[in-house]
Amino acid sequence: MKKLMMFVMVCAMALCLAACGDETPASSAAPASSQAPAAKTDDAKTDEPQKTETPVVEDNRDLGAQKIIIADWWSGNENEDDESGYRVTDTTYQEEYWAFQDEMMEKHNYKLIRKAVASWGEMTENAMLSITTKNPCGDIIVLDSGFVASLLSKGLFADVSKVTEFDFTDDKWNKAVLEVMTVGSAVYGFAGSTEPRTGIFFNKEIFKQAGLSENLPYEMQADGTWTFEEFKKLCQKLCLDTDSDGTYDIYAIASFNSDFFNACLLANGTNIITKSADGSLVMNANDPKVLEALNWGQSIFDEGYHMPQPEDSEWNWFVDAFKEGKTAMRCCEEYNVGSIKDYGFDYGFVCFPKGTSADSMYAIVRENILIIPSCYDDAKVADVAYAYNIYTSEVPGYEDDDTSWKGSYETLFKDEQAVSETLNNMINVLPQIMSSTILLADYSGDWVYSLGAGSSTPAQVIEEYGSQWTTMVDDFNANFN
Repeated sequence: MKKLMMFVMVCAMALCLAACGDETPASSAAPASSQAPAAKTDDAKTDEPQKTETPVVEDNRDLGAQKIIIADWWSGNENEDDESGYRVTDTTYQEEYWAFQDEMMEKHNYKLIRKAVASWGEMTENAMLSITTKNPCGDIIVLDSGFVASLLSKGLFADVSKVTEFDFTDDKWNKAVLEVMTVGSAVYGFAGSTEPRTGIFFNKEIFKQAGLSENLPYEMQADGTWTFEEFKKLCQKLCLDTDSDGTYDIYAIASFNSDFFNACLLANGTNIITKSADGSLVMNANDPKVLEALNWGQSIFDEGYHMPQPEDSEWNWFVDAFKEGKTAMRCCEEYNVGSIKDYGFDYGFVCFPKGTSADSMYAIVRENILIIPSCYDDAKVADVAYAYNIYTSEVPGYEDDDTSWKGSYETLFKDEQAVSETLNNMINVLPQIMSSTILLADYSGDWVYSLGAGSSTPAQVIEEYGSQWTTMVDDFNANFN
C-alpha cells in the first residue's frame, strides 16, 4: 500500500498544471477485469468528475525500458502499433487517464501495451504454447474463466500471493475472483475491477400491459421484496393471454438454461462446488440450499412461467423471444444491453432476486481471469505487477468520483435507475459470489438442461452426478496439496 500511495501521488503536481482529464477503456461488452477503471462519458446525464488534491510522495522505481503487454482477444489486433496499443480516449476522463499512464511510463521507464494476440477460441492454446516455450504471448494474459482449469492444472500461472506490488485488500480487486483463484495459500489469478454480470432485463411496456408499475422490479429491489417468493408471484401476473384463446401469448421470462439455473444457485448463496477456508474445493451438492435453489428454478418452468422452447428453434431462441415481446423478462448478463438497447422498447435491469436462504441479494460474478506466466522469475513478476497496479489505479484526485465507472454505462441504459441502483449494487455494494467450478477441467454444466426440459428432478441430477463431482474435487485437491 505504501508503494501504491507513492506512485499514485507522484504526478499530482504535474496533473495540477494539466488542463483536463482522461479515463479508461470502456465498452460494456469488454470484460472489466482487464480494463483500466471504467470510463466517464461526456453524455449530458453525467457530471464532470471533480478532482481533489492529492499529496506527492516520491517513487523512483525504474523498470529498465521493459515492454509489458496485456494480452486479450478484443483490444484491436495483434499488429497494432506496439508503442500505443489499444486505447479508448472518447471522454475527458479517458484522456486524462491515458495522460496519467503515459506520465507514469515515462517516469518509471516502461511501456505498457494492451492488445489482442489471438481470437477468443485460440487464447487457451496460444497461452499454453507460449508459456511452455518460455515466450509468453503476454506479460498479463486475460483468459475467459472457462479456459482457466486446463492451464492451471499444467502449472502455467505464477503465484502472486506474496507479490508486494499487489495489495489485495484494496477495494479495486475483485474479491470473488481472488477467493476462487486462491488455492491453498497461493493466488493464481486476479481481476482489477468488477464488471456487472447476471441480472434480469425487463420490458416496461409489458409490465404496463399487465396492469403493473413499469418500474416495479426497481421498487421491489429497493424495498427488499425482490425475492424468489415474490418473483414467482410476479411471474403469475406477467403471463398474458392477449387473444383469449386459452394459451399464453406473453410469458413471464425466457432464458438460457445455464444462465438461469446457475443464477438460482448463486443467488441462494451456494453452488455445486464451493471453497473451504483453507483454499480447498468442496463437493457441496448435498447442501440443502442447493436442492432448494434448483427446485425453485425448476418450478418456474413446471408452473408455466418460463416460455417453452419452440420446436425446431436455435439454441438462442430466447434472444428473439424477448426482442419480439413474447416474454416480459430475460435472465442474462449485463453486456447484452448492447443489443437490447436497440429493441425499440423501454427496458430496465435489476439484480437476480434474493434466494430463499440468502441473507441478501448477491452480485453474481463471472469475470475474465488475469494471470502472470509461471515461466517468469520473481523480479519479472514484480515488475509486471508494478506496472499493472498503476494501470488499474484511478487518476490521482479522482479516486472518490463515481463518474469514473458510471459514464460508460449511462450511454447504454435508458433509465438512470439501472446504473445508479442496480449496477452500483453489483459493482460496489453487494457481496460477490462466483462459481468455483471454473477450476475443474472436466466439469460440465450440461446437467441443467434436463431440469429445464423437465426430464430430471434436481434430486435425480444430484444423485446421478454426485460421485463424478466428488472424484473431480478429490483429484483437484490432491494435485494442489
